[in-house]
Amino acid sequence: MSISRRKALISIIGSTVLIGGGVYFFHSSQDTPPSSYPKIAFVTPRPDDPYLIAKTGTHAQKQAVLEEAFAKASPSYLSHILYDPELSHAKRHLESLLATAGFSNNGVLSPDSEAKLHAATSHLMMVISEMHLVGNNQKRPIFVKKEFWTDPSYQCIEDVISAIHHEDVHGKQENIGYEFGTTLATGNTLIPLIEHGLARSDVLAHIGEIPAYARQLELAINGKQRVSEAHFIGTKKNLLKLVEIFSRALLKEQLTPPEAQYADATLVAHAKLIKTLRTF
Repeated sequence: MSISRRKALISIIGSTVLIGGGVYFFHSSQDTPPSSYPKIAFVTPRPDDPYLIAKTGTHAQKQAVLEEAFAKASPSYLSHILYDPELSHAKRHLESLLATAGFSNNGVLSPDSEAKLHAATSHLMMVISEMHLVGNNQKRPIFVKKEFWTDPSYQCIEDVISAIHHEDVHGKQENIGYEFGTTLATGNTLIPLIEHGLARSDVLAHIGEIPAYARQLELAINGKQRVSEAHFIGTKKNLLKLVEIFSRALLKEQLTPPEAQYADATLVAHAKLIKTLRTF
């Protein structure tokens, strides 16, 4: 990385010191004072909240709450939401995606595909990705696993709506492509990069989490989507952890050129939010 680009990156994410493998942020003199940011009116969970009731309810009750939240979120790039406790539907969906991409194996997932499914299903709510189909202009479904109902960062139905906004960003990435600055990278671009060792799918996926978490936080800060305080804190922690990881990787030149382009463009796009979060 050139000295000028290194300075530009540091100016975007704040004054940065690398200590023991971690990234520590300090306020710059140009940071806007906290008093200029709006106060967030967090939701106080109520005993009669639909999400809290559904936590101990039937499969049908859980599905109904998810559909209610989905309707309220009104996502642009998602087709529907499905409560899938054991992820059996998610597995069949991945098999279908692979068949569409030309990798059918008589309904049996290859070790690579099993790895893809495991990576995708490490999340509580997920959009399944298949790189070969990125940019095919198709809306994606969301799958929700059983652990979703016991995670402490979800306190109310508003938190569920916020999570759907997060998944809508992933739906957009799958629908139109990954935003490498002003360039949209579809499967036709991504697959050759991965096959030739110029990009790693897991790295691209983790960078892609930054705009998804950012979307949730921007809506909360701007008063467009209320959430519980626990959900806001958890989302903020997840975003800043990713910012630490990829700012460090950029500064230490640990990413391939395409990965660095994607990470750099993503951090630049959300620089204002990153600075804002350090005031909360």
